[in-house]
Amino acid sequence: NEDEGSVLDASRVYRLLVSGSWRSVQGTPLGSDVSLLFETTHADHEQPSATTVAIASPAAGSTDALVVRFAEPMDTGMLGTALRITPPVKGAATRDDSGLEWRFSPVDHWQRQRFHIEIDPMLEDLAGNSFARLFEVDIDQPISKLIPSFDFSFMPR
Repeated sequence: NEDEGSVLDASRVYRLLVSGSWRSVQGTPLGSDVSLLFETTHADHEQPSATTVAIASPAAGSTDALVVRFAEPMDTGMLGTALRITPPVKGAATRDDSGLEWRFSPVDHWQRQRFHIEIDPMLEDLAGNSFARLFEVDIDQPISKLIPSFDFSFMPR
């Protein structure tokens, strides 16, 4: 990027072709060629921010879902395991396909007490920018200096 500029131009259509002869980690050919058309948008050089995370607290005594909403889509593969509630609560976490929302439904009723939500700082947006650092940074820089300090807490209403 610094030496030759952006690899992709905004507002263009590209085709990605993966050859079926490429081999998997186990050494097996992938099979058929796969082609994907995609259109680019502007480059995302913004780090996700804790200040844009919204929490919808459930009602105390209910089994309503706790909902965490992000201002931009997060990596859905990572989002499934990137959030944790403390103290621990038995239940099930789900995420929507857009990557904008994470939900936690408890097995038992919510107690009226303070809970904390921890977000893995390595959780990334779709451009690879994480809460810990931008995608395009010196990877030799220690993450501990880059992780923003934030504390999400909620108390069932």
